Amino acid sequence: MSAKSSDLEGSQKKGMDDLLSMYLAERLSIGLWRLYFPSNKVVWAGAAHAIHGVEPDFIPTLETAIDFYDSIEPGEKAITEAIDRALKDGVDYDIECRLITAKGNRVWVRTMGHVVKNKDGEQGYLEGIIQDISAHKALIDEAVLQKNELEYLTDAFDHHSIVSAGDLAGKIIYCNEAFQKTSGYTVDELSGANHRITNSGMHDDQFWKNFWETISSGNVFRGDICNRKKTGEIYWLDTTIVPHINEQGKVDRYMAIRTDITEKRVTEVKQKSLEKNMIQMQKMEAIGLAVGGIAHDFNNILAVSLGYAQLLQLQYQESDDKRLLNYLKNIESSSLRAKSLVEKMLAFSRGSSEEMVHINLSARIPEFLKLLHPLLPATVDMEVKYFEENVSVFIANSSMDQILMNLCLNAKDAIDQKGHILIFVNQVTLSDESCTSCLSKITGDYAEISVMDNGYGIDTFKLSSIFQPFYSTKGTGKGSGMGLAVIHGLVHGAGGHIVVKSNVGSGTVFSIYLPLVEGKKLKSNVVPPSKEPASLKGLHVVIVDDEIDILEFFNDFFSSYGIEITTYHSSPEFLHDLEMGSVKADVYLLDITMPRVDGIEVNRQIKQKYRDAKAIAVSGYSEYINASNFKTHGFEAFIEKPVDIERILGVLAGIMNVK
Repeated sequence: MSAKSSDLEGSQKKGMDDLLSMYLAERLSIGLWRLYFPSNKVVWAGAAHAIHGVEPDFIPTLETAIDFYDSIEPGEKAITEAIDRALKDGVDYDIECRLITAKGNRVWVRTMGHVVKNKDGEQGYLEGIIQDISAHKALIDEAVLQKNELEYLTDAFDHHSIVSAGDLAGKIIYCNEAFQKTSGYTVDELSGANHRITNSGMHDDQFWKNFWETISSGNVFRGDICNRKKTGEIYWLDTTIVPHINEQGKVDRYMAIRTDITEKRVTEVKQKSLEKNMIQMQKMEAIGLAVGGIAHDFNNILAVSLGYAQLLQLQYQESDDKRLLNYLKNIESSSLRAKSLVEKMLAFSRGSSEEMVHINLSARIPEFLKLLHPLLPATVDMEVKYFEENVSVFIANSSMDQILMNLCLNAKDAIDQKGHILIFVNQVTLSDESCTSCLSKITGDYAEISVMDNGYGIDTFKLSSIFQPFYSTKGTGKGSGMGLAVIHGLVHGAGGHIVVKSNVGSGTVFSIYLPLVEGKKLKSNVVPPSKEPASLKGLHVVIVDDEIDILEFFNDFFSSYGIEITTYHSSPEFLHDLEMGSVKADVYLLDITMPRVDGIEVNRQIKQKYRDAKAIAVSGYSEYINASNFKTHGFEAFIEKPVDIERILGVLAGIMNVK
């Protein structure tokens, strides 16, 4: 082939390459450019003019071409440095820059440059391409933004939720860091393991059956699940299980999203316990108030019936009518039985009203056993243990005896009069025990007096009711149902508590906890009754009571002893006369519980009028005054209804110093 033909073929080939480049540039929106040396002439082709936002007839120079690049880098500086390196060192470049079009639009471009040398090996020109990559750049920026957002959401999700994924068999195929931290297992221990690794065993088979039926049918499960940590500690999770449905409409895996609600559950349990305790306390308080109210009215009735029975017996004690005397004795006996029942009701409501004394249990219990032994059959084995000596408490002697008596007789019945009863005394420090009857927390140092039997026991359901008045686990006619109610009142009246522990079939332990004391005795405020009848003739007694029947009884009773009586059915009426100075007595007998103005206020106004006045408090039931505190309210004595006629005469004689 001749040289001329060869040059022609080369020229044709180059022309075809240039046409192909131009065609591809147009199709791909790529601009072609060339920079000649040393003239710095610039030629644009393809989409170069469109990219720069100029008309096709625009003829650029190197300077005007560079002016299109943004001052915000990468821009003008980046393209200038790239061109300089190419011209100086022959280094090709491929960079992304910011460009501002002639229309003011900011775009991202990718520009590539390559040095072309002439036949002598010298630099001939610099050529390359330029392409608008704004859309591509926006997609990348959006992808990065989405990636960062996803990472943020994932991080937030991991901090809040416990996340795992499992296959159809429950095998763990993914778990986040929160799952590992909460469960105590490492990712290696969890990966591939079954979710049963954290099963606590707290849920029954029916729960799991419903669980799997829900998610396997494609439905979302929502509920609380109890799991167990690697350490064995249980924890609660608010759980949502979302099934994944594949293109065939089948469930192929599950995503579990959980929140640790252990603290919330514990708080709820405590709250429910507190609410239960509050309801029980309010219930016992309401019962106590009701019982106290009933006792007050009942005592007013008994005061009349018992008082007249005793008064008639005094008047007819020399009578030959034996039937009449027998009738009166029967009335008195029935009234005394009723009085005993009312005393039990009052003991439940407010505890004992008797004097509280310093009792050493190791000395008192043997004395009590002397009373108890005749009541126990030989088939009952009784044992007493003292884990601590000289354990002392403040409580009325009769209260201590009644508590022990009721508990021991209940134990005798529980073992069906054949078995073992143990009384033990100890000194304990309590920190997290709860009273079975009032449900209060018990903390501090206490004397413990426990009565244990090996009988049948008490089921849990009944334990919450056994201290209520008239509730009995015994058969009809085998108890009044007041025994444990009385213990409740006596123990709490002495500042103590009761704990009952029982297992059906293996016995019961009743533990009485009374505050420990040391040293001094409580001083008694009780005025002892005179043992001998006293001559009180000429004494003036004013009686204020809202019960007319009681006023009539007192009037008849005192009149028979030559005592002058003035009675008031209304406390305001008495206070009016007191203010007018039309009434003054040696002794004022005041009912405590009266409408409008109670006996305590009446006494205050009497003492304000007559400083040396003497007053006796009389009550069938009062929340505020009893045999231990009457002096603090300004009374010289306290008499409980129904009154014993010999006692009231003795009290009158005692405070008037009559012999």
